[in-house]
Amino acid sequence: MFSIKKVLKDSYNFYLSKIVTLVGITSIVYIIGLLFEYISSGLYDYSVVFGIVVGIILSVILFIIEIGYIKFILKFVGGGDADVSDLLLHTKFFWKYLFAMILYGLAVFIGLILLVVPGIYIALRFAFAPLILIDKDLGIKESFKKSTEITKDVKWKLLGFFVIIGMFQLILGASLSIDPTMTIYHVVAITFVPFMAVLVVKTYRSLLGLDS
Repeated sequence: MFSIKKVLKDSYNFYLSKIVTLVGITSIVYIIGLLFEYISSGLYDYSVVFGIVVGIILSVILFIIEIGYIKFILKFVGGGDADVSDLLLHTKFFWKYLFAMILYGLAVFIGLILLVVPGIYIALRFAFAPLILIDKDLGIKESFKKSTEITKDVKWKLLGFFVIIGMFQLILGASLSIDPTMTIYHVVAITFVPFMAVLVVKTYRSLLGLDS
């Protein structure tokens, strides 16, 4: 049975035991993102068209790295052989993951426009579809169907879980207002993001019955 308390405890213990690897891989992704942003903004100042083109290319690469980061965390938390090379080895998921994220975002957006409650319901029901797509290498339709199955009868608990995630994000946002130089923000980001990633994957594995 899914328990937020147990998932939080397991995630915290796992995070502490693997903190060097988790913060390390997150730092790599984070620094790459900052570097790409710096390059893109610099080129944009030099040439708007060239800056836009290079910005799109770098965004695509960063999106692929994001997919690789998710795959890394899935494998690492699951006890698999995760490696930094995972960041660039999963390009086959690019279009499926992109369309799944767009579809998920549109579904939630439409639900929120109609009424707030349907939007929240849709967000919870399909929350793990993009994760399932990467983890199980399923199609978009199958991933949304599987997410529906594993979130059945636990949506209220999941709502509490996402409230906790939101609290962590508020802390991250608050660090930005505290330090204009963004030093604290960067430190908090590379330490909080991997914990939140572990928390999401641990929740996902719990719903699948893999972490009892």
